[in-house]
Amino acid sequence: MGIDPSGKVATIPIKKGRLHALRRGSDGKAYVVVDDAPRVDLFRLDGAALRPVATLPKCAMVSETFDVRGDRLAIRCEAALHERSSASGGFTEIPLPESNVSGDAVWIAEGGGVWYGTSAGLYERKGAAWSRLSTGTTSWATPPSAFIDGEGGVYAIQSGRLVRAAQDKLEVVREARALGGGGVDLVPAANGLFGSWSAERGVALHTIDGQVRTVATKAWLSHGQLDDTGRGWVVNDGQLEIVDATSGVVTTVPMGSYPELDHLVRPLVVVLGAGPAAPASHPVRRSKRITGRITVDGKPLGEADLEICPRSTWVYSGGTPCGGAAKTVVFATKTDAKGGFAFDDVPVGHYYMHYKAADAEKWSIDSRALEPIRDNAVSNVGTLAYATRAP
Repeated sequence: MGIDPSGKVATIPIKKGRLHALRRGSDGKAYVVVDDAPRVDLFRLDGAALRPVATLPKCAMVSETFDVRGDRLAIRCEAALHERSSASGGFTEIPLPESNVSGDAVWIAEGGGVWYGTSAGLYERKGAAWSRLSTGTTSWATPPSAFIDGEGGVYAIQSGRLVRAAQDKLEVVREARALGGGGVDLVPAANGLFGSWSAERGVALHTIDGQVRTVATKAWLSHGQLDDTGRGWVVNDGQLEIVDATSGVVTTVPMGSYPELDHLVRPLVVVLGAGPAAPASHPVRRSKRITGRITVDGKPLGEADLEICPRSTWVYSGGTPCGGAAKTVVFATKTDAKGGFAFDDVPVGHYYMHYKAADAEKWSIDSRALEPIRDNAVSNVGTLAYATRAP
């Protein structure tokens, strides 16, 4: 869903596939990646509409690593970066500078350069090769949170440290202790305002030229993002929380999301410019009922255990596909003798069906995506036809 500058909330439907990633591009606009395996679509958020930007017909294991600046874009698929230099051009596949690293991020600079960050280092794309920039340390604990293309160059923020790219190296501008003690880095604002958060001291806001302001707050901003005024935005327990940049007061806005699914989904939030006015509470949105039928090898699957949740789980540690070892299953039922099933009051969204036959010891790894669940409606998903997998 989107919020316009006045605080009006609009639901933005995804007609096919599932939301995979959401971020602000280096051009200051909001973009989403929709995974419709094996195809991946990139859209720009334009008010309450999704505008198509690009499509990758085949992109197995798409990551959340992508960036857009005007007609240029870069997105990671498996072990390669796919780059497009113009709206009418095709994609060029570029090998990554490092493999088997913990996390990564990509940025497109205003002058056209491409930067890549991992826990193993920071890299600048030069022609057909990557050039590693170093601060004298072998690695960082985590990838940098962002690059800022400021007047003085390209900046990176990582674990409270501010560094600047200069002549094939990274110059440390300020250490963490000068920035208020480190903490969790917040996604910077479009105007270069950045900061970090910790539960002990609140938010430390900084500008590139050295201004620092600390705002005490009780908010939990572990996945927070700043707007140009310094307000912090985060989604916690299915609710939007906005942290005042001066007082630290938290405004909590229910957004029609569901705390019972909080352990199954990852909150995503992007704020542009100065951010909107705080919206009014958004009403809760649930379906009336989901119905359907399951067959295996053409025969009704009777008395089977079923679960639905917003993720496709092929590998899990104990318990059940949706509940995991903690067995925190929210939406579960059994089929009748004819394989029929029904779920009531399920939150609106995208779900996967998991089943365990009555005579089976384990859950099937063959999960099936359901059609998007609609608001206040009875959704009949039809017959889900499975086939026995060879041992």
